[in-house]
Amino acid sequence: MALSRESARIPRRRQGDRIGLDRARPRRPWSRFRPRPMANRAYRRVFASGLAGYPGRFADITVVAWLVVERTHAPLAVALIIFFRYLPFLVVGPFVGVALDRLPLLHIIRAWPPGLP
Repeated sequence: MALSRESARIPRRRQGDRIGLDRARPRRPWSRFRPRPMANRAYRRVFASGLAGYPGRFADITVVAWLVVERTHAPLAVALIIFFRYLPFLVVGPFVGVALDRLPLLHIIRAWPPGLP
């Protein structure tokens, strides 16, 4: 007795299929749970502001370091300038992070000055 395609459950090839079993491959089950941040307008705005802000901060540090090298010719002075530029973030950052985690988000948003990043 010869088996037909339907009884063997072999999918038919469609035009454009590379292999006839492409459709039999299961979809990735985790793909529907993966967040799509770029679909959110607010996230896109924050992402774009980060793209605009971080290069400016990098350029600021680079220009100041270059100016110090040109004036003093001392690598230690450049290292100290960069260290003291980031020291407030290192010292105050953990405390501010804990405080922001404990306060309600709506209060933080209302109290934050609109001109600050």
